[in-house]
Amino acid sequence: MIYKSAEDVVTVMDAIFNKQREPINHTIFLTGGAIVKDLRSKSNVEFYADYVRAIREKIGSRWAIHMQTTALTKDECKILKDAGLDCHHANIEVWDRELFKTFCPGKNAKVGRDEWVKRVCDSVDVFGEGCVVPTFVSGCEMARPWGFEKWEDAVKSMKDAWEYLMSRGVTPRSSSWVIEPNSALENTISRRSRSNTT
Repeated sequence: MIYKSAEDVVTVMDAIFNKQREPINHTIFLTGGAIVKDLRSKSNVEFYADYVRAIREKIGSRWAIHMQTTALTKDECKILKDAGLDCHHANIEVWDRELFKTFCPGKNAKVGRDEWVKRVCDSVDVFGEGCVVPTFVSGCEMARPWGFEKWEDAVKSMKDAWEYLMSRGVTPRSSSWVIEPNSALENTISRRSRSNTT
């Protein structure tokens, strides 16, 4: 695994925020993916907390730090909050239970859909309303062969997601679906496209 050391990241943050700062508001967004085993003898949360702490020590508390990780327990969230994290993103991707199993097999196997959603909602108690911001991938719920047949069902699913989460202080956001190379959907669509042109 290749990753930047906390020292390297802090050097960049120091240059951006302390030495060459532009007269605009900034937000720091940290993401490195899921760490499913210890890294440098540290857990997922401890590893990331070191980065947040180091950045805070160098640039202070004026600017918000956002971080994208897996869905965390309240105790894990508290570690990051105490380190100086302001906002947490544990992306849900897709709301429907069956589609979650299909499109998010790793998340489903490691945490489970219902537990993932519970952790996202529980983390509002740690970070506060407006500071828990999971992403949904708009469009994937209609992807063939697994997605909804009718667009009305896809819209209802997303509406249910947003109503459920927002009523619990979560602020969901959307990103546009992009078919990743070598993914199950990319391979399925490529095969279907080839068969339609022959």
